[in-house]
Amino acid sequence: MKIKDIIKEKKSKNQPVVVELTRYFNCPVCDHVVQTGDHVCPYCGAMFDDIGNIVSNPTVDKIKYFFRRKKAAVIVIAALVASMAGVDAGVDYMTAFSVPDVSGMTAVEAQTTLYNAGFDPDDVSFYCDETLSDSDVEDGEYEVISQSVPAGEKVHSDDGIFLECNDIYKERTEAITACRYEKAEEAIRTAKQYDYTYELTDIAKDNGFEQSYRELSNVEKNNFYVYEIASISDDDRSVIFKVDSKKNIEKEISRLFTGCVDEHVSDAKDIAKSLDFEVECKDYNGSSASANSDRVIIGLEDVDFTDKSVVLKTDTEQHIEDVKIISTLKDKIPYKGLKERYISDTAVGDYDRSEDSDDDYDLGDVETAYYWMSDDGKYDVLKVVCRNGTVRKVGKKYKKVYWKSSLPDFSADKDAYDAEVAARAAARAAKKEKEAAREAEKEAQVWIPRSGSCYHSNEYCSNMKNPTKVSLSTGKSMGYRACSKCY
Repeated sequence: MKIKDIIKEKKSKNQPVVVELTRYFNCPVCDHVVQTGDHVCPYCGAMFDDIGNIVSNPTVDKIKYFFRRKKAAVIVIAALVASMAGVDAGVDYMTAFSVPDVSGMTAVEAQTTLYNAGFDPDDVSFYCDETLSDSDVEDGEYEVISQSVPAGEKVHSDDGIFLECNDIYKERTEAITACRYEKAEEAIRTAKQYDYTYELTDIAKDNGFEQSYRELSNVEKNNFYVYEIASISDDDRSVIFKVDSKKNIEKEISRLFTGCVDEHVSDAKDIAKSLDFEVECKDYNGSSASANSDRVIIGLEDVDFTDKSVVLKTDTEQHIEDVKIISTLKDKIPYKGLKERYISDTAVGDYDRSEDSDDDYDLGDVETAYYWMSDDGKYDVLKVVCRNGTVRKVGKKYKKVYWKSSLPDFSADKDAYDAEVAARAAARAAKKEKEAAREAEKEAQVWIPRSGSCYHSNEYCSNMKNPTKVSLSTGKSMGYRACSKCY
């Protein structure tokens, strides 16, 4: 068994390594571990006296005085342990070191301070959200905010110390970025706090080709606000602020969001994210709506610059399409090719009843017949057949009653209409009969005497002498009346 194996075994059992190693020494012949007090090496057979001297192996005379005393063995073992642990052998691992206060130091300063206090850098771990690499520690951008072992407490070097850090660069960047929409005076104060140089650009003079850098007057510092952080350079500790009056900035932001109308919410959310704004959506009817990126913006309801939030009026693409189509159906009845979901949005309104068809169609086909009835509920006025979500047939019932125009008159009374039709038919028949009678009168011939007051159908009636033949109507018009014998 090697010493490193013993170290692993002892550490796995959480046993003190240095103290236990005083009970062993290495055989100078085979280098295996021999327990103090043994006189024979169980591995090579070498013999030792009580103080570790070899007495039966002349080949090792050159090291026979090396283990003159047990203390020598302890020193050698400790040195070997230190060498195997990869630590400077000059550090005394039997000694507990007082932990210095490294809070507030950069990571590299804390690392140096702990090393000078006797702690191995490999036993010092740095964390900032996750374990920091050596390059992170050395770049000086991390500051120690807490340590696992309080300052002044004594621990051994290899017990390990854990230091929690924050990201100085991130902190500075976030602090400066947070100056957006703050007064220019606040932004300047923040830049100075972190030893940044600053420049101010009036966005009213920034036309995309030329920027105007200038120092604001004291009055302008109070009236001008930061609209955008144009750039932050950590290399030279500099920042450029774009500034303008609050009124102009609010107009610009409102214009940006207004430009998103008819676009998807995702476009407004991208702008809001860049401006540190929160997005709230409302449906077309004013109720709250989820800020789904696929919803369409139909208007801008409010922009709150205090709470940095924007309220958008939104709608779904399907509803927008429905509204456009429905607006064209106000003066139409369902027609072939119209989507089934729109039939009640036409001029005839909601249907009165529906029936599923029993006809055999291809597997999966669905056919439904819809009926619109007269106001009295007696008769079907309109029938629309839909198959698989589309209008396939349109049938108009009782066209002479309910369809006096392109739209139906559901209030019409079919019974009254039928009675009226029957009355008109009877009147026409009577009229026709009278006309026929008149025609018959026109064609009938009668005989009128030379003297007398009657017309006769028989020329020999009443022994008439030389009667005259005329039409019945003529005879009547001449004042003659029908003979009682002839008629």
